[in-house]
Formats: sequence, structure tokens, C-alpha cells
Amino acid sequence: MIDSPAFRYVVLGFLLVAVATPLMLLKLWRVGPPEMKARPRVSTIDFVQAWSLKRNAREAEGRADYPNALAAWRAAAANNPADLVALRGSLSSILRSPRPAEAATTAMNVAGWLLRMGQTNLADVELVAETLNRCELHDTTAVLLSRLTNVASPKLNRHQAAALFRSGRVGQFVDLLKSDPALDAVVQGSLEAPAPSASLSPADAELRLVALAYLAGWNAKLEKDRTAEEKERMARALEALQAAAQDPATETVAHELEMMVYVQRRDEEGCAASFRKLRDAGRASVRHLAMYVTLLLLEHKMDEAKALVDEVNPVPRTDSDVFRLVALLAALDRLAEADKLCQQYFNDPPWIEEGALIRADLLIEMGKKPEKFPTTWDELRRMAYRIRNHPSTRESLRGFSLYLEGLAEWKQGYRDNAVRAFSQAVAPANPDDKNSTTDLFPDNRLALRVADGLLKLKLAEYAEPLLLRRRELARNDPGFLTMLVQCADKLKQGDYLWDAVTNLYALAPNDPMVVNNYAATLLLFRRKPQEAIVHTLRLIQVRELSSRPEVVLNHVIALTMNNRLDEADELMLKVRPEDLNDDDMRAQYYLALFELRLLQGRLGEARAIFEVIRTTYLSRLFSVQTEWLESKMPLLDASRTPASTP
Repeated sequence: MIDSPAFRYVVLGFLLVAVATPLMLLKLWRVGPPEMKARPRVSTIDFVQAWSLKRNAREAEGRADYPNALAAWRAAAANNPADLVALRGSLSSILRSPRPAEAATTAMNVAGWLLRMGQTNLADVELVAETLNRCELHDTTAVLLSRLTNVASPKLNRHQAAALFRSGRVGQFVDLLKSDPALDAVVQGSLEAPAPSASLSPADAELRLVALAYLAGWNAKLEKDRTAEEKERMARALEALQAAAQDPATETVAHELEMMVYVQRRDEEGCAASFRKLRDAGRASVRHLAMYVTLLLLEHKMDEAKALVDEVNPVPRTDSDVFRLVALLAALDRLAEADKLCQQYFNDPPWIEEGALIRADLLIEMGKKPEKFPTTWDELRRMAYRIRNHPSTRESLRGFSLYLEGLAEWKQGYRDNAVRAFSQAVAPANPDDKNSTTDLFPDNRLALRVADGLLKLKLAEYAEPLLLRRRELARNDPGFLTMLVQCADKLKQGDYLWDAVTNLYALAPNDPMVVNNYAATLLLFRRKPQEAIVHTLRLIQVRELSSRPEVVLNHVIALTMNNRLDEADELMLKVRPEDLNDDDMRAQYYLALFELRLLQGRLGEARAIFEVIRTTYLSRLFSVQTEWLESKMPLLDASRTPASTP
């Protein structure tokens, strides 16, 4: 029997099976990018099953059975997490399904994993952006593309434009149009109806509606200053948007964008009509309710807004609706209900990052009412710890979690602990490199949000590094420049104050407080006193500003520098140091009075004022001001020496 060939074949086959079975079943093969820290392991049978499932997915797509196709693609990706074909197939099936929004959670999971596995190549980013937009996740698309600054294409810019506008980031939408002339041409040409034979893709159709809404509702000029041609153009855009609302394929999006236009125009009647149409068609969602409530709140109709929410009794259909509902309840001062929703929905990926940001805002708001929510700051601290320990937020929100921890400690009076947490939050990514331009905030918008929070706590020294690392990125952002000016003023840093103030003035030359800051900066650096007095004179003639101490003081200094001493002396009587609300302003008062008395030749009084500044307010001055003061010391010393007699 041993010599039988059949027996030998059986034994050989048995040995082969014994050896092959472990090789087939054991997860021996690492997959994923080489630089990935924890690369998944798969077995040979996983590869085989993934291949078979992908074939099933393609067959289901051929039958237009997209739910089963998506299930097969997802199963294939579960067998081989690094299979880019399966991941892309999942997103493609979602895109081609009749109701993509129902797969929003799946889209978020797959999109994040695809970008991690595919290393954010352009084609994958375009696919992800289009899928997220189709799933009504425009906020997520906008945040994602703001982080991926190393990829760009005309197609991607179109997806980003739709995401920015529909998520309410109209300012960033306008900036994108300025940077992409081709996209701007598409937007401006959207009034021309597409040819009857033309078949727009869903993404192009959405962009056209977004462009019409922008043209219908957003114009930099006031109503009274618009030309007849501009008014006609806006009316035509609104008519085209209303026509699109009659098409079942674009009805919901068109009505939603109509509502955005009506909110922008403060047209409550039009907004209510659009909302009714959506409700009658069974298409009204939390998103639409939130827009209507926003307009009611802008019109100070809180009771009507609350009654509307009670009447509609909104039920979130998708996870993204939960975000809007939380924000809506918070705006209506229903903080406990909003927090209950947060705890119910925002504890698991893929929403944990967005949920953490929303709940942080909510807890901070609740913390302002300690009588109703006494344990808020303890909960915020626990939330910060959870963020740092969760694998999906450990890197992206580490800096933010440290800020939240510091805020909780600060509000409870543990200042040393708070300072320690704030210091870690704003430290460079590489602590050994103090000149590092990177930190623990990959999202610049989140970094600026934290900087704003630190400035409100009067902790400008911690906000400063976050702002300075982003000077070039946010040079044209008025909100950023305003924070930079505040920071420079608090820390008396003239080295970046000039650039910040002049850039802000170039962006908002008609804002009274911007003009006042610009004039003050001209006077601080003793540049262009003739231009400064033009600005201060214009401001002091405005009734609402004429009694504000900072405006009066600036005009006094401008008059003094232009040698109009009698006018400056008379105006100085309107300001009393005891009425000024902080030491910084009192320091500017005494400095202005010192220069006035010095030029008037009243050196005894000037010397007394100099001593007040030197002993009490010297640290409140910029270095350029202290240097100017020091330059006047010889004149004061000389006035002490009695004149010699011949």
C-alpha cells in the first residue's frame, strides 16, 4: 500500500492541505501604506473573499441594485481594509443611489478610511467631496477641504464652492471665487439657462442653484445704492431659482436655497412661504426649520420661534440633522434638551469629532448658568480627557482638548492648572523647536476659535503664538486681523501691530472702530499726523462716537501732533482719568496730556505727569512710546536747572 501511487498522492494532498490551510487562514499579510503605524493584517482567504464580493458588487450595480452593491463593497472592504477599489466602489454606489443622505454615516466612515489608505490623492479627494455633498454633509466637506491645502483642481473647487455656500460660509465662498476666475465665470454665467439637450450632473446642477442663490441674495452694496441693472439681475436670479423649485429633481435644494436668500434679505414672508411648500411636499427637514428659526431670531421673535419648533416637533432623519437640532435648541435656550441629544448621538465615530466641537460650545454656554447647571465644568473636563484618549480624535483635537481642560480649571478657580493646560495647548508641535510653524491644531479655524476664547479670558500671551503661526494664511480675514490687533494691543507688541491694522483698514475702510484703530496706530508710530487728524475729526463728528474716550483721546493726540494746542487743551477737559475703564486707556490719557503740556511749555506739569507715567503706567506703553518718552528726559532735566545770570 505504501508503494501505491494513489496512497502517495493522498498523503501528499493531505500534507499540502495541512500546510496550505494555516497559510490561507492566518492573517499573515500586512496591508496599507508603509508609514501607517498600525497596518491591518489579512489572510489569503480574505483576499479571495474580497475578490468574490467585488464581483458580486459589480453585478448588483449592473442591475441598478445599489443597496446590495454597497453592502457587497463594504463586505469586501471589511475583508481587506486597504482595498482601494472596494472603498471607492462603496462611495460610487452611494453616489448613484436614489437617496444618498440615508447612507451618510457609511459615507463618513468610508471617506475617512479611503483618504487614509489612498494618501489623499486628487481623484479620491474629488470622489469623497462629491459623495459627502450628495449626502448633505456640506459642513464636513468644507472642514475637510480646508485642511487639505495640498490638493486642488477645477472639479474640486466646484465641490468646495457648493459645500462652503450651503454650510453658511459665504465669506469663504467669495474668497474661493476670487482665487478661481474660471469658477467665478461659471457662477456669474449661471443666469443663462442650460440648453434643453444638456444634461447636468447632480454636482453641476447643485452648483448652478448655489450660484443663483448667491446672485439673488448677496450684493456688497446696500439696497438704496444698487443700480437698476443690479436689482434686475438679482430679481432674475431669484426667478430662475424659483423655476428650479418646480422641477421634482431639484425641488428640495432650490426651496432650501430660496430660504437662504430670504434670510439674507430678512424677508420673513418669503421664507415662511418656502418652508410651507417644503412641508406640504413632505420634504421639510431640520435644516429648513433651522433657517426659518434663524430669521425669526434675527427679527427678535423668540416666542414665535419657540412656537414654530413646538408645532413642527422636529425629528432628525440623519446624523447631520442632529447637529442642526442641537444648535437650534441651544439658540432657543433649551440647553438641557440640546445636551441630552448630544449625549445620545455624539459618542461614536464618525461623528465624535464634530460632536465634540458642538457639545463643547453647548457646555460652555451652560457654564454661564451655574444655578441651573452646577456640574458643567466638571463635565467639560471629563470630555477633554475622553477626546485625548479616543483614537479618532487623539491627534486632530489634542490641542482643543487641552484648551477645554484649561477652561474648566480656569472657571473653577484653579488658575495654575489652567495655565499649565493652556501652555501645552499652544505649544509648537515639536517642543524642542521654539520657531516651529506647526502646533496641535491641524484645523486653522479651530485654532482661531481657541485664540478668540483665550483673548476673552484676557490671556493674550497664550493666544499670540496661535495667531502668529497663521499670519500668512489669514491675512485677508477681518476676524483674524481683529484678534491680532487685540493681541498686539494687550501685549504691547508694535512689531506686528502695524501690518495687522493696515491690512484690516484696507479690508474695512468704512468701519468706524477700524478707522479709529488705524488712526491710533498712525499716531502711535508718529506717522502721517495730517492723515490721522482727518480720520479722528470725521469720527468725533459722529454723534454715537463723539463721547467715547478712545475716540476723544485719539483726536486730542492728533490735534497736538498737528500743533493745534488750544483745541487739544479744550477737548482734553472732556476726559477724566477716573472715568476710564482700564489702565491701558489711562496710560494713553496721561501720555497725551504729557505731550500737550510739554508743547505748551508747562514743563512743571509735564514733569509731574511724567512721574505718574514712570511709576504707574510705563508697562502699559508700547516700546516706541517709552523710547519717545526717554527722548524728552533731557528737556525735563534742563528745566530743573536755574537759568544762569550774566
